[in-house]
Amino acid sequence: MKWRNPETAAVTTAYLRTQAKRSAWSLKRLITVAAQKLIGGNSSAISFELAPAWDLLKSHAAPGHLSDAQCAVFAWLVEHKPYLVAAERTWNVDRRAIAGAIAWEALQNPNCLTPLLGGCGRSVGPGKVHYKSKRFLGEGIPVAKQIELAGYLPVQNVASRKRILRTPEGAITYIAAIMSAYADIGSQCGIRELRTRQDLILVQPYQGVRRVGELDELESWRLAMNRHRERGTRLAPDNPMYHWINERSNIEFVESAIGPCDRATMKSDYRNPERVRNAPTTSASVVSPGPNAGDVDGSGSPQDCAQTAHETRFESRSPQGETNSTCALGRRI
Repeated sequence: MKWRNPETAAVTTAYLRTQAKRSAWSLKRLITVAAQKLIGGNSSAISFELAPAWDLLKSHAAPGHLSDAQCAVFAWLVEHKPYLVAAERTWNVDRRAIAGAIAWEALQNPNCLTPLLGGCGRSVGPGKVHYKSKRFLGEGIPVAKQIELAGYLPVQNVASRKRILRTPEGAITYIAAIMSAYADIGSQCGIRELRTRQDLILVQPYQGVRRVGELDELESWRLAMNRHRERGTRLAPDNPMYHWINERSNIEFVESAIGPCDRATMKSDYRNPERVRNAPTTSASVVSPGPNAGDVDGSGSPQDCAQTAHETRFESRSPQGETNSTCALGRRI
């Protein structure tokens, strides 16, 4: 078919691509839910990475109108609210975007097969951050590694990154750092509202950026931002995570668990990754992989972190109520 108007062709193609994505996600979810019903068990109602949330139901009462799965996710968010608040303050990323990504992955992208497939999976923790990009042999260069190389977090190998992402605090920190990196790129390209947009736009690139040629996700996003700036167009997200989190009932669900964003601390300016390159790791129980686990210089101990005079520290209460003072993953600038 020959298009008479190239602009009409581009709009139509984008619309058809969006509809195809939504259909693919719907089909994937139906297949996954059917597989979960065959396996059975209570934890099959939500994705594998938040299965421990069922144990928190007795500790945190959820609103009565929620489903069982939503109640479990609600309890998990309430339990880990201190980590979400700390990530918002450290990385200048709306806590609702971080929590929304975790909730969407658990409720709308349920996966029960990854634990059964062993090494074939690419994610292990909340938010399904990929610790590798290849399903079988090799590491590849997932977004988690890209932000490490950009200086947002200490460089890890596959084993240490996987260990970090299994923990709620580690996963939340990586999600916030990834969103912060995408926001920084937008700011560098002249699009400075990504952090402060009310529609939580940062969940769009977090769910996935289409690679352009040999470019990785971060550079592909930079290319897209430059194009938007040159054309003077406003970024219009089109993936399922974005549409889900921006439904009123879902944003109210997230806010009821973790509270609204602290707008007083949110800024639209960006932080230069060069200033956080090779930042020391946080507490050993969360991210320190040890001297032989793939750090840039073999360091990264809590002692090294404490000796860094200008390292930002934050205090947060652990889920058990104990106050922990740990070095932030990266530096607040």
